[in-house]
Formats: sequence, structure tokens, C-alpha cells
Amino acid sequence: MNIVGRLSKSFAFSLLLVVGCTTVPKDAPLFSGLSPQPLDAANVYLLRPHNDFGYAVSPVVFFNGTKVVTLPDSTYTVFRVPAGVYAITTERAQWWSGGWDVRGELKAENGQAYFLVLDRETKQHSGVVVVGTTPSPTLRTEVLNEGWVPYYREDATRMLARLRFVKPEIKALAN
Repeated sequence: MNIVGRLSKSFAFSLLLVVGCTTVPKDAPLFSGLSPQPLDAANVYLLRPHNDFGYAVSPVVFFNGTKVVTLPDSTYTVFRVPAGVYAITTERAQWWSGGWDVRGELKAENGQAYFLVLDRETKQHSGVVVVGTTPSPTLRTEVLNEGWVPYYREDATRMLARLRFVKPEIKALAN
């Protein structure tokens, strides 16, 4: 294959990677306040603050097997659930991406608001690799921990101020 053919295939693959990443629409609204709190259900806020490692991947979130939302970097969503225990499953949206296969559980009570932050703790490892006779610096990122972390209302509200709203696929989850 000639150089043009190889470049075309390389470009097509690169385009596939870029198109496959879910991004936040520019017109997605910034947080403007908490939703009214119903007495007969709980509000669940799912927050995905910016993270340099994995920002291009948009995990898909399920509650008790029902798809709730695809959550791009720097976004949040809110939906309602009746009192009960919910299994949270978070899976990567793109087969080629790494990480974000996270499990969790929420015990919800009516009249309450829950703020769950999808968080990832990473550690950078630097070193040197010798290629031929030339030393080259390297940087490797290791995921130490990832999961759903509950936040207090005040802390979550400060974080929400920097996030854009993504409409959930459901408005309320049946028990």
C-alpha cells in the first residue's frame, strides 16, 4: 500500500475516534439551581466534574438496569426515584475506551436529595525509556480508584456551578 493509502486509513481511524467521543453541546445550560424537592420521591444528582484522564470518554449510567444517562465530562443530570435500594452500573460508552466500569448502590428515601459524583483518582508515573541510544522521558497514568462518591449538598452545589446539564433519558425511575 502506498503512503496516501496508509494516511487515508490513519485519518479515517482518527476521525472515528474523534466522532466516537461524546462531547457536551455548547448550548447545554449551566447549573442554575437545585430542582424542587418532591415529598413522594428523591432527587438524584449525578455529577461528572472535569478530569484530565478520561475526559473524552462518556460513561453510560444505569439504575437497576435502566439506562439513565450518558454523562460526558463536565456535566450533571438530575432525575427522581421512589424510596428504595438501587444498583448503579456505570459502563464505558465506547468499546475502545478504558475504565469507567463502576458499580455502586444507593439507598434512597423520599423527600431527600442525593448528590453522587463520578470521581477518578489517578497517579502520574514518570520515567525514562532508552530508544536506541537516546533517553526519552515517559509519563504513565495509573487509575488508583474510581467510583460514585456521595457529596454534601453545599459541596455539590459549588461543584454544580461549573457543570452543564445533560437531559436524562428518564424523568423518574419506577420502583
